[in-house]
Amino acid sequence: MSALAGYLHTLRQYLATPHGRHDARDDAAALARIALSCLLAAALLAFVRALI
Repeated sequence: MSALAGYLHTLRQYLATPHGRHDARDDAAALARIALSCLLAAALLAFVRALI
Protein backbone atom coordinates (compact mmCIF):
# COMPACT_ATOMS: atom_id res chain seq x y z
CA MET A 1 0.00 0.00 0.00
CA SER A 2 2.88 2.37 0.69
CA ALA A 3 4.02 2.03 -2.94
CA LEU A 4 0.60 3.24 -4.10
CA ALA A 5 0.67 6.12 -1.65
CA GLY A 6 4.13 7.09 -2.89
CA TYR A 7 2.97 6.96 -6.48
CA LEU A 8 -0.06 9.15 -5.74
CA HIS A 9 2.13 11.61 -3.82
CA THR A 10 4.52 11.88 -6.78
CA LEU A 11 1.61 12.29 -9.19
CA ARG A 12 0.13 15.09 -7.08
CA GLN A 13 3.50 16.84 -7.02
CA TYR A 14 3.80 16.52 -10.80
CA LEU A 15 0.31 17.89 -11.38
CA ALA A 16 1.16 20.88 -9.19
CA THR A 17 3.78 22.02 -11.74
CA PRO A 18 2.86 24.08 -14.81
CA HIS A 19 4.06 21.28 -17.10
CA GLY A 20 2.02 18.71 -15.19
CA ARG A 21 -1.14 20.83 -15.37
CA HIS A 22 -0.62 21.30 -19.10
CA ASP A 23 -0.16 17.56 -19.62
CA ALA A 24 -3.24 16.78 -17.52
CA ARG A 25 -5.31 19.24 -19.56
CA ASP A 26 -4.07 17.71 -22.81
CA ASP A 27 -4.80 14.19 -21.55
CA ALA A 28 -8.31 15.18 -20.47
CA ALA A 29 -8.99 16.76 -23.88
CA ALA A 30 -7.73 13.65 -25.66
CA LEU A 31 -9.92 11.43 -23.46
CA ALA A 32 -12.94 13.62 -24.24
CA ARG A 33 -12.23 13.38 -27.98
CA ILE A 34 -11.90 9.60 -27.78
CA ALA A 35 -15.17 9.30 -25.84
CA LEU A 36 -16.96 11.59 -28.30
CA SER A 37 -15.62 9.57 -31.24
CA CYS A 38 -16.84 6.32 -29.66
CA LEU A 39 -20.28 7.79 -29.03
CA LEU A 40 -20.47 9.12 -32.57
CA ALA A 41 -19.46 5.73 -34.00
CA ALA A 42 -22.05 3.95 -31.84
CA ALA A 43 -24.76 6.39 -32.92
CA LEU A 44 -23.81 5.96 -36.57
CA LEU A 45 -23.92 2.17 -36.26
CA ALA A 46 -27.31 2.33 -34.54
CA PHE A 47 -28.60 4.60 -37.31
CA VAL A 48 -27.35 2.29 -40.06
CA ARG A 49 -28.80 -0.78 -38.32
CA ALA A 50 -32.17 0.98 -38.08
CA LEU A 51 -32.14 1.50 -41.85
CA ILE A 52 -31.51 -2.17 -42.60
